[in-house]
Amino acid sequence: MKLYLMRHGEAEDGNIEPTRPLTDRGRTEVERVGRYLKEEGVSPKRIVHSQKLRARETAGLISTALSIEAEEVEDLLPLDSPEIWRERLLSETGDMMLVGHMPYMGMMVSLLTTGSLNRAPVVFSEATVICLERKDDGNFKVLFRVDAEEL
Repeated sequence: MKLYLMRHGEAEDGNIEPTRPLTDRGRTEVERVGRYLKEEGVSPKRIVHSQKLRARETAGLISTALSIEAEEVEDLLPLDSPEIWRERLLSETGDMMLVGHMPYMGMMVSLLTTGSLNRAPVVFSEATVICLERKDDGNFKVLFRVDAEEL
């Protein structure tokens, strides 16, 4: 199973949580990442995102690029515990994409690759995808990283 963890694109500044939309630049970067993933043959079975607008918009752009429906789920907010989704992933068999926020996404990478939340979280920029693959022992390893700024 491959797991794609994506941080939302650049969002507008302000204190209008949770309704901060993507900026034009954020949309452009997410679309660029979506085209790249399609060209590389990435095709997750599911795309899920947090309830915040910027994650919903990011997932929508990626789902359009990959022709896969996106769905809103709980427990992907910035300060939610990654352990909740780690448990859910145990029953997943198909490739999946989670679209969310920092520090959650960085903590999730650390938890899945090291087994611990006590390690320093992996930090990645907006509109970035880190692809993990589940090993036979249930842990994950990093396969690749796609950063919109590097495309």
